[in-house]
Amino acid sequence: MKMVVVSCKSCKKEFKVSFTENILIRANCNKRGVSWAEVTVFCPHCGAKYAKEMNGNEFREFMRKI
Repeated sequence: MKMVVVSCKSCKKEFKVSFTENILIRANCNKRGVSWAEVTVFCPHCGAKYAKEMNGNEFREFMRKI
C-alpha cells in the first residue's frame, strides 16, 4: 500500500497518510462513480484536522497517490 508524507500546518511535523491511516473519506456516489468527496486528514501529533472537498476527478487523482 502506498503512503503519502505530509507536514502539519500547526505543529510542522511530518506524518504519513495512507488509505487506512490518519484519514477519513466521505463520498457521494452515483451510477458513474464518485461525484463528490470530502477528505479529512488528521495529524497524529497535535490532533489538527484538515478537510478538503473534491469533485470526482480530483478524488480519483488523490486516490491514485495513496
